Amino acid sequence: MNKAAVASGTAWTPLATLVAKLVFPLVGLYVTRTLGPDINGQFALLTQLVGLADVIRDGGLTQTYLVEKAPTEADERQYNAAALLTGLVPALLILDATRWAPAFFGAPFLSYALPFTALAVACQTLTTMPNARLLRAGRFRESAILNLSVGAGSLFLCVLLVRMGAGVNALLTQLVTGPVVGAIALRLLVPSYGYAFARGPIVARLRRSGILIVTNLVNNVFIMSDVFVIQRALGGPFTGYYNYAQNIGYKPAEAIVFPLSRTLMVAFSQDAGNLPRLRSAYGRAIAATIALVLPIFAFMAVHAEAIVLTLGGPAFLGAAPVLRILSIYLGFRALGNISGNTLVPLGHHKWTLIPWIAALAVTGFGVATVLREPAVADHLRGWGPFGVTDVMGLRVEADGPRADALSRIVWWYVAGAATAYGWIVALA
Repeated sequence: MNKAAVASGTAWTPLATLVAKLVFPLVGLYVTRTLGPDINGQFALLTQLVGLADVIRDGGLTQTYLVEKAPTEADERQYNAAALLTGLVPALLILDATRWAPAFFGAPFLSYALPFTALAVACQTLTTMPNARLLRAGRFRESAILNLSVGAGSLFLCVLLVRMGAGVNALLTQLVTGPVVGAIALRLLVPSYGYAFARGPIVARLRRSGILIVTNLVNNVFIMSDVFVIQRALGGPFTGYYNYAQNIGYKPAEAIVFPLSRTLMVAFSQDAGNLPRLRSAYGRAIAATIALVLPIFAFMAVHAEAIVLTLGGPAFLGAAPVLRILSIYLGFRALGNISGNTLVPLGHHKWTLIPWIAALAVTGFGVATVLREPAVADHLRGWGPFGVTDVMGLRVEADGPRADALSRIVWWYVAGAATAYGWIVALA
């Protein structure tokens, strides 16, 4: 990939993401404030499930495909078959979770929401290789416009349903509509080549991407387990606070770091043999992240209460302490994402597995100590009257012991992130 293609991708991808992640949320604020922290907290379980399913669905196939020198039509069909098989696994697992998840998480709406979530994941399965082909061809503009159009349409439908009083079903409709429309659009935009279910070649490709599957899965179990832990231990409102803080905190990363990382992943994969170019691109990416992104996270940490109050209103002020802590976590993640995508093209993805195992150990130990404290355990899942805390002079509903437990759980995730991302940056 030449400099012009990288520049085009670096421009188009953040441009679309800027609209999707900064402009769309201004509309999404209406949805969030109307539905409140409890409904948003329970729905966060579905979005995390979809995110975790994406790791298994991709199965490292995108990065494996990008480093393929000159794939033939037979190769393309085998990649399609491998993507279909890896994508159906999480869809079926989510469907099976209908039996136990509603009671386990204390969220009855999951009994009918999980089948629709499985449908969304199944539709996303059909987009794995078409998206990879767009990236390989450097067709960043088409990819950006498609994602923007699908996102705008599903968000508009969600807002319309909220105004009609659909509640959580509006969010569920948005979750399903995007993947369904996206799959249809990509089928029209990108050649499909068909499927070739030859056991040997498919197994060979999955083996090549196997370490990526394991590493990405461990990575995403760490990143996405937070919502499940908080919902199980503290309940919907506190998951809502956490999810709202995440939605605000991730915007700088989604607008700058993730698009840049995605574009550089393609460039790094195709120029893995040119170490000087790789070193130069990595240095510039890290410098841009430090100069442009980390100051934004620092600003959010200092002004967390004011930001949450302005965007979410008093009902979400319980998210302010979490946003302050998450800003530190996201600073580590911004640097770690760029560094991880540098190691993979060099064939050093195995090096990132141990840091994530260490992160899970650190965070798991810390979270377990928080939840086992008698003063906290007495309040976990205790749906008694909320206490009242004064934040910026406003009296808001919050439970003291559980709010404190929430903050300490998030701090332990910061400790895990510092362990893993610090290690990965040092390796890169």
